[in-house]
Order: sequence, then C-alpha cells, then structure tokens
Amino acid sequence: MFRYFGLIAGFVFLMSCNSETASKYKPKTPAFGKMNDVVVICDKNLWSSFIGDTFAYYYESAFPVMPQPEAIFDIRHMTSEEVLADDLKKQLRTFVVLANFKDTDSPTSAWVKEDLGTDKIARAMSDFTFYSSVGQDKWARDQLIIYLFGKDLNMLAHSIAATFPAVAKRIQEHDKKQLNANVYAHKKDNTLAHDLLIREYGLDLQVPADYVQAPIKADFSWFRKDFNGMSQHLLIAKKKYTSQADMSQANLVKWRDELVSKIEGGSKGSYMKSNTVDLPVYEYAYQLNGSYTKELRGIWEMENDFMGGPFFNYTLLDAKRNELIMIDAFVFAPGKEKRDYMQQLDHIAKTARIAATN
Repeated sequence: MFRYFGLIAGFVFLMSCNSETASKYKPKTPAFGKMNDVVVICDKNLWSSFIGDTFAYYYESAFPVMPQPEAIFDIRHMTSEEVLADDLKKQLRTFVVLANFKDTDSPTSAWVKEDLGTDKIARAMSDFTFYSSVGQDKWARDQLIIYLFGKDLNMLAHSIAATFPAVAKRIQEHDKKQLNANVYAHKKDNTLAHDLLIREYGLDLQVPADYVQAPIKADFSWFRKDFNGMSQHLLIAKKKYTSQADMSQANLVKWRDELVSKIEGGSKGSYMKSNTVDLPVYEYAYQLNGSYTKELRGIWEMENDFMGGPFFNYTLLDAKRNELIMIDAFVFAPGKEKRDYMQQLDHIAKTARIAATN
C-alpha cells in the first residue's frame, strides 16, 4: 500500500534477501509479535540524536486516512546489548538495525559489521548507493531483520529516508501471513455471501465467515462484523458504466453518499455521509487483480449525530459487462485505534476479482 509514499528507492535491492547473511542464521522457535510492530536496534546516543527523529518522521508518520492521527508502525527502541543478552527479545518478528560505521566504539556497528562481512563493509564505505541489507530468520523462524547503515551519520539519515518506501512494503509483506490469519480466523467459507456477490454483482470476494449480512432494503449489499463495541463494514453496489466521468472522484463520492445515506445513526433523522471538508479524500488508480480500479480514502460522519470514522472505497470497472462495482469499507470503533481494523478490511477488499461471464 505504500504507493502513498512516493517513489520506491532501492526497491530491487531490498526485495532481494541477503542470502549470505540469511544462510548463517539458524532458526529455532517461531518468532512472535504483532503486525506493525517494529523493534529498532541501535545505540542509545544514536537514537537520541537526529537519527532517531529522522526514523520517527518516516516510520511514525500518519496512516492514511484517520479521524485522529495513527502511526504507520508501532516503534520500540532497544540497544544491541539488550537484544543479544535476552533470548526472549531475540524471538521478536521484525527488527530494523541502525548503524553508523564512523563510530568505532559502537557495539551495534561492530555487530552489524560482523553480520555483513568484510566485503560488504568495504563496499558501504566506498559505494554511496549501498546502505541497506535484508536478512531473515536470524534467531527465529519467520523473522525479518533489516540493516540500515552508513559511513557516517549523514549517510545513515539518507539511508533511512531513501529506503523507507521499500522497507515499509517489505514489512507489510512480512505481516501478511499474520494479517490473513487474523481476518480469516474462522476456517469456514462464507458461502452465502460468496454466492450472493457472484450472482448479484459478478464479483468474487472472499468475505470472512464471521461477517453477517445486515437486513436493509437498499440497492446494495451490506456485510458487517460486530465485536467488543466496534464494527467493520463492507458495502457492495453496482451500476452501469457510461463514461470516464463516472470514475471521477466527485462522481464516486456522490455515488457513495447516495448509498450510505440509507444507513441511519442512533438519532432520528441521522444518516451517513462522506466528510470532504475536515480532511481531503485521497485518490489512487491502479489494476486490482486484472481490473482497472479507483481507490478513495477519507472519513465519514453521521449527519445529525456524533459518529464518524475512516473509510476506503474501491470501484472496479467490469469491462465485459460494462458495469462499475463499488466496494465500500468503513469502521466504527469509538475511542479505539482503527489502523489494524482498516488493514483487515483492505485485505478482504484486495481479494476482489471480476467473476467470469457465462
């Protein structure tokens, strides 16, 4: 999802794991930890310098789009001494290691140099394009460790900034297995939802078994999951495609508001609408599983009520049937962080495929 953060510098290098480093690792027990958790290993003086601020600027920047700011990743700092001396800490899932090779007294730099080897360290000191490496399964299975380094502080800061999109993407790919397990914890298939969406919309969408269809008389289908005082929602609708103007942001927001206006709040006369005033609606276009897709992200609120939250909206072009299929997802979780819930909905939506025509 990190198309949100610009060009992916160094992507090819980061996506290819350092096989020499990984081959030295001897996996033991499975790694543990929550998705989006990142442990940063570096010296205390480095973390308290502008390097720590630079890292936070990128990795703790705002997840798009939330009513209240929520960070992309949950960051914890540990020193190399703390990690290496604690077998439990060494079982965590995701590490980013920061090393300033100019600091010859740094325990972290000494450890990274040993891990990477003499040839790579020599290259890092002479090649200004070589400032990162990736390893897996260092101390545990399904573990990711990313080394960001530089011959001095300025090069390390450059490494953090230049590699962020690729590193963020790599971490999210690493988290997908856990994300999928969270979303589809119930092993049964939601056959009723799957068959209905294919029959009524020509859409193949893997709705989890714990989502139920909401009873509402409307020109869309509504599936929801309610638990612990919060709820996740999926709306699916379709209409004829007439021109490119149908896929403009203004017309998609208008269509969305026509649909969600049928969803009432707790107060009489209340209804849902998109809030395009307090925060902008972000728009992206790409191919999703072979279909041209427009994605919108923004916030929703209840008119005449005090309810709101984030939404995203995927509209797929079904070129063979000359139709548009809209998948709208939103979360209602008052007083709770919503990032992980939105990521779960996004994971479901990304299974969407146009069903084959008869």
